[in-house]
Amino acid sequence: MITMTAVDVERLLTLESLIPAIEAAHREHALGGASAPAPLMLSSASTDTHVLAMAASSAHLGRSVVKTMTDTPSNVTRGISTQRSTILLLDDAEGTPLALVDGVSVTRLRTAATSAVATSLLARAGARTLTLLGAGALAPLHARAICLVRDIDRITIWNRGRERAEALADALRRDGRDVRVAETPEAAVRDGDVICTLTPSADPVLAGRWLSPGQHLNVVGAPPRADHREVDGVAMSRSRVVVDSVANTMAKSGDALLALAEGAIHQESLTTELGEVAAGLKPGRRSADDITLFNSLGMGLQDLAATDLLYREATRDSSLPRLALRA
Repeated sequence: MITMTAVDVERLLTLESLIPAIEAAHREHALGGASAPAPLMLSSASTDTHVLAMAASSAHLGRSVVKTMTDTPSNVTRGISTQRSTILLLDDAEGTPLALVDGVSVTRLRTAATSAVATSLLARAGARTLTLLGAGALAPLHARAICLVRDIDRITIWNRGRERAEALADALRRDGRDVRVAETPEAAVRDGDVICTLTPSADPVLAGRWLSPGQHLNVVGAPPRADHREVDGVAMSRSRVVVDSVANTMAKSGDALLALAEGAIHQESLTTELGEVAAGLKPGRRSADDITLFNSLGMGLQDLAATDLLYREATRDSSLPRLALRA
């Protein structure tokens, strides 16, 4: 069994290869060849830690994956990450463990790649401007990923702390991008054809009244908690919503569950999955004036696509450590 650290993941896994792999995985899921059940959530009786267990299998790949993620909000006071994860890749034919992988790096990359798939399928073909609400670890990856599927000629960034937004803007400018820093989230939203919300917010950072016809949103950043959301009910009600998984959405999406509780939307608004759009089973954008919204929760299916790619690359790399496991 191969073990891979964050450094290995960032060295071996590219967005260019991951984006089509993610789209193929979602398409296979829609057509019945892949399984990705709703995650299992465990809560500690004595701490604020939640353990999320995610799994998926693919008949096409002949492999399965199990990912454990811990979510500990109080880690903020300790100065350490609130979320940690580990991924185990398995061979289906023999049940053999193939790889044990740092999950944080995989999660960031596959999340950005999934947003790129949603943008490719849902955003207007002529989309040219990108807005990033949030300048954390997901933001530079989203900038790179979205620019791979649309000809973006301007990026606008808003972050609660301007210093971090300016630092990201400087880094993106070094890649030759036209980048601006907005004073308010409203100004940033009004400037974007494609908008990515990338904050761990409990309360909406995007108001639906700011949206314009034709925009596409990737709603990504809120943690998997039913009381956290980045967009308000008006944004959900004005949008044609596509989800990664209906089961995931109904289990842990605050953006969806709070909008439902408010009566802003009905459950029928949450029945189109990304894989169904990719497979042509359901429509995505119907017109140039549609506002489309991809509600991204994350799936073990995406971890499987990413980890399978990693394993294929890693087996060509003799420098990676291997663990010998006894049956």
